[in-house]
Amino acid sequence: MDIVQNINNYIENTPYTLTELERICGFPKSSMRKWSENIPSISKVAKVAEALNVSLDCLYYGKEKSSPAELSEEEQECIEKFNRLTDIDKGRIIERMDVMFSEYPPEAKESVS
Repeated sequence: MDIVQNINNYIENTPYTLTELERICGFPKSSMRKWSENIPSISKVAKVAEALNVSLDCLYYGKEKSSPAELSEEEQECIEKFNRLTDIDKGRIIERMDVMFSEYPPEAKESVS
């Protein structure tokens, strides 16, 4: 399933139509229908998740992903700091992390995954 199908599945449990959800989120009419071909920004998906009162995992994967093992204090602190950033700064962090990760040797990537 793609993100639009997942959104439609969650809309079924609300009084909204896709058009009404677009209006609530401040998106142009019919823009969400195009998300099957053009993946939207995380900030747009976050607006939809908030409006539907579901997690991002629900919209991206169609269900809650199982949570990883308990996080260390350092990991929790990083997540808390990340969550306080603006969407633009979160994007910068993610881009930088992707660049840094791409520089790892293949065997190091396997141990991180």
